[in-house]
Amino acid sequence: WNKNETIELGLNQIPTQLGKKLPKELTLQVLNQPSSAIYLFEKSKLDVMKIPYFLLGHPSVRENEKRIVKGKSLQYIAINHTNPCFDLPFRKALNLSVNRKLIIEKIFESFASEVNASVTNEYLEQFTKEKFYYEYDLELAKKNLQQSKCYPSILERPIELRMRADDENKAKGAVLAQFFKELGLKINILPMEKTKLYKENSEKKGDLTLLTWYIDYDSIVNFIDPILATDSFGSAGNRSFYSNPKVDSFINKIRKNPDENLNPVPIIEEIKEDAPLVFLWSIHENYILSKKANEFPDLINLIVQ
Repeated sequence: WNKNETIELGLNQIPTQLGKKLPKELTLQVLNQPSSAIYLFEKSKLDVMKIPYFLLGHPSVRENEKRIVKGKSLQYIAINHTNPCFDLPFRKALNLSVNRKLIIEKIFESFASEVNASVTNEYLEQFTKEKFYYEYDLELAKKNLQQSKCYPSILERPIELRMRADDENKAKGAVLAQFFKELGLKINILPMEKTKLYKENSEKKGDLTLLTWYIDYDSIVNFIDPILATDSFGSAGNRSFYSNPKVDSFINKIRKNPDENLNPVPIIEEIKEDAPLVFLWSIHENYILSKKANEFPDLINLIVQ
């Protein structure tokens, strides 16, 4: 989609599972700035809007129009595994150097949650209460970095941190870069247009890339496959070009028999210890609903989930 484009949907028949309370027409619109969406919402030209956390204090966002969905996304930094210097001690050092709790509290105003390796709390809690976080520890991070094969030369080589060029991602990139600088690394921030960012990422360019993953289907497995599968390199999902036979074995078993009741906890622990990504957080998805939208609860429950 391109910005300002729309898709018009018309109602052909009434799905019995939804009942009869559906609008006759639905318009999906792509907007390039949240401020534009807020303006349209205020003018009653928009009924459902996914709103970024930093606009939750806007006067148009009232409690009776807000709905929060947790645990459906993962924000992470893809570490380019084609670079031999980005070995396990280096990857652990990056993970240990980020104070996630502070960022979630101060930047996201607590509208985000830490993740267990690549999996959100909401999905892991179905299997265990155990947590698989990297707690912030700068001294331990520095000790891990010193064990990296490219230390100390890695301190002199500029490392590129890429992200989408919108204001929100640039701000998060700047905060993350500061933590990596405190670790002792030289970081160059490179905001990029989305198409170019994804294209070059698939071409194995860049060192670190700030990305967001939204699950495609309602399963804990979707936080592992395809973002860590070896047959999903590049645009297919595995943007780190990471390979781990144990992870692949788990993914393949699930693919062959989706109904098999496999315990995901051991593989989550494996992922955490191997640190293929910089695990960051899951940002809550916040929606505002107009009075008109609330007249169609069955439809809203499908859109906002």
